[in-house]
Amino acid sequence: MGSVRVEVRGWRSSSRAVEIIGVAERVAQIAGVVAGTVAHEIAIGGIAEHGVVTLGSPTVPNERLLAVIQRSGIQLHEFVGN
Repeated sequence: MGSVRVEVRGWRSSSRAVEIIGVAERVAQIAGVVAGTVAHEIAIGGIAEHGVVTLGSPTVPNERLLAVIQRSGIQLHEFVGN
């Protein structure tokens, strides 16, 4: 069992915002599901950029990717508090 933590910092309206999501799962399982989901998105034209693409960037269909990843059984856990 392993874990992955994703922290996103930016602006929401006019104030700073931080979102933290964690996943507790076998790291190979997480990597395989994310890689397969992104590969499928590229194959259907959802990600059309060439070269290096960063997940989370505005040109990537991030909500759709997360939905597919969650449907595969990967559970996302939101960190709340200080």
